[in-house]
Amino acid sequence: TKRTGMTWAGFRPSDDECQFNYLVPANMFAVVALGYATELAQSLWAEYGGNALAAKAAKLASEIDQGIKEYGIVEHEMHGRIYAYEVDGLGNSLLMDDANIPSLLSAPYIGYKYDEEVYGNTKRFIYSTNNPTYQSGTNALTGEIDGYGSPHMKTA
Repeated sequence: TKRTGMTWAGFRPSDDECQFNYLVPANMFAVVALGYATELAQSLWAEYGGNALAAKAAKLASEIDQGIKEYGIVEHEMHGRIYAYEVDGLGNSLLMDDANIPSLLSAPYIGYKYDEEVYGNTKRFIYSTNNPTYQSGTNALTGEIDGYGSPHMKTA
């Protein structure tokens, strides 16, 4: 891997090993959490050095977010610019999503300020057969069903 500004991860929320170690959804979540830390430090702990902590948290959030923008967005031949699930900073990426939180699809839910065009393309990718975790089939109770899951799901 190469330094990207993002945080390195060994494992995904599903406890699977990361393939490329910069887990983009986890980094999106970190940006949001660091924003909360910045706000809390400024509002609750200013008289105890909280402003210094807030500045450090804001700087780290900015570095991670810049890493997402620079390395976490890749060109997909059918869907255009999309958020990758994992990257290594060297040009390699894993294109998928895992129905967990954080996930690429959950970016709005967790409060990440995403690029609308890139997110829209990513969402179309997630709900397409280009996503290796996308599934479709027939269920005896509901009929036709489709959506996405995780690498642990059996093919429908």
